[in-house]
Amino acid sequence: MLKALFMCLFSPFVDHSNGSFNLKALSGSSGYKFGVLAKIVNYMKTRHQRGDTHPLTLEEILDETQHLDIGLKQKQWLMNEALVNNPKIEVVDGKFAFKPKYNLKDKKALLRLLDKHDQQGLGGIFLEEIEEGLPNAHKAIKALGDQILFVTRPDKRQLLYYNDKSCHFSVDEGKCLFTSVSMI
Repeated sequence: MLKALFMCLFSPFVDHSNGSFNLKALSGSSGYKFGVLAKIVNYMKTRHQRGDTHPLTLEEILDETQHLDIGLKQKQWLMNEALVNNPKIEVVDGKFAFKPKYNLKDKKALLRLLDKHDQQGLGGIFLEEIEEGLPNAHKAIKALGDQILFVTRPDKRQLLYYNDKSCHFSVDEGKCLFTSVSMI
């Protein structure tokens, strides 16, 4: 009985060849709406990482993500709620742009940020946060060479630190106080 009711209600949205749902057909569903939102945010992030940082209108975003066929209700939801309230998207003159945690322009800005973190005792910054906010991050990181240090955590996430060369010192093991002390 329940299966018959389910099939009666959702039959237009089921692909009968494999039994899966067509989320696009359920255009009012939250799964489809949030799927479109996730695709838009990922697209805006990718644009930012390529150095394409100018803001876009919703229509331009939908065109570039190939979502021109979404309904008016979903467009209004994206325009008035989802994109406006998303922490990774900022509104600039009615247009939308990606908003990284650290908005960096070049390798000098990255070095200044890492130095500031070091001076304030804030520690390192995750590599993915740098990659998110710095266009062509790998190129900039490679160019900085030994001015930055990488630390890989046990969970495989990498942290970047400023390599403050004024803090380097050598230790003469012959004068080390603790080499001859036995521990009981």
